[in-house]
Amino acid sequence: MPPPSDVPPPAWTRERVESRLIAAFRLMPGLPVYGRGRRMVVVEGGGEALSDVLAWSRLLDDDEDGRLFLWAWARCRATRASFGALCDGSGWKRTTAEVGRRRAARAIATQLSSPLAVKLS
Repeated sequence: MPPPSDVPPPAWTRERVESRLIAAFRLMPGLPVYGRGRRMVVVEGGGEALSDVLAWSRLLDDDEDGRLFLWAWARCRATRASFGALCDGSGWKRTTAEVGRRRAARAIATQLSSPLAVKLS
């Protein structure tokens, strides 16, 4: 069996990105979710992995709506809140929000999978 350093990391997928975001919001359920502007969050004492996951926000500078939908969805999943109710209360069409959050998660996975990707996970 090769040493752990020779084992390639798991591939980045939309589902893996979503899972990591949910885990981050479970650790910090009160973290604000904003859709406009770059959000770089550094979590003191939260560990490198958590701050890396939350720093993915900068990968979505060209898709602010997708970032808002994905972050809001992940927080809802982490806190067991209703994403549908959030959509209704925010005036978002649920299908638009779902498409946007999936698009954003795919964009993050694609960028993290790139051979030129900066280590963010």
